Amino acid sequence: MAASAGERRRALLALSVGVFCIQLDSFGLNLALARIGRDLNADGSGLPWVISAYLLSTGTLMLGAGRLGDLFGRRRLLVAGLTLFGAASLACALATTLPFLVGARVAQGAGAALIMPVGLSLLTNVYPSGLRGRATGWALGIGGIATACGPFIGGALTEAVSWRAVFWLNVPLAALGAVCASHTAESYDTGAARTLDRRGLLTATAALAVLGVLIDRGPALPRPAAFGGGLLVAVLLFLFVRHERAAPHPLVRLALFRNGPYVALTLAGAAANTATVMFLFVVPLTLQGQWGLSVASAGAAFLAPALAMALAGPLAGHASARAAVPLC
Repeated sequence: MAASAGERRRALLALSVGVFCIQLDSFGLNLALARIGRDLNADGSGLPWVISAYLLSTGTLMLGAGRLGDLFGRRRLLVAGLTLFGAASLACALATTLPFLVGARVAQGAGAALIMPVGLSLLTNVYPSGLRGRATGWALGIGGIATACGPFIGGALTEAVSWRAVFWLNVPLAALGAVCASHTAESYDTGAARTLDRRGLLTATAALAVLGVLIDRGPALPRPAAFGGGLLVAVLLFLFVRHERAAPHPLVRLALFRNGPYVALTLAGAAANTATVMFLFVVPLTLQGQWGLSVASAGAAFLAPALAMALAGPLAGHASARAAVPLC
């Protein structure tokens, strides 16, 4: 049965709120690390984990989240992700030590890993084919605002109130998203086998986790540890590919990697996202450090990119489906 207009709006609002919170918390604390260190009596060496723990958790766990939504229900997993994200945000706001804050950020990342793929899949299923692109564009456009405005919002809240206000902001937004998501129709992947490729999920997740740590902390690691980590990633990826080739219902269809346009677009997207993360992490610190700008002033420099990213999402949503890369 087709979803009603009200269900479609609620699904769009739930995903938009979730994506906004995810992106805001990715970049909203870049300018607040020094203040967090003073408030929690933490030294500078451990502070970057406030950012890294969240990003690594999100990226590592996202691969299996979409499949879990297909099996156990996209609406159910979206509500669970928003609930976990809100609860972890509350824990972050109440943190009194750096280890507790980092642990809560890992839980936040787990919630974010559920929200993004499951929410997009739910949106695809409740909207008719002619409106899916526009709905997705609006949701990602709102996420683009949070991506570019994250340093400004986080900096302004840190300077005017506290860095804890960034997390307090998530609590009502995540609750709103969970309520909206709970009032949409449930959907499953009825065309696939009702099995989970556990071995593939385990090896892929472990490989992504080790690779993420190497990329994030590689220069600071001793050379033997970095070499051992790289070797472990290679072994895990080899085991993953060997298992996926023989699995009756693989987690990832390896045939996708023989699709040249798909691989090229995926690599281009990865490069663009990497550049965005580096830009939003390094530039605010430069503005605040070498240029001597205040936290709020350094964040204000990102208002123009925020406007561009906000417009890009809805515009991309108008692209014709005929221009999409086929997956077969």
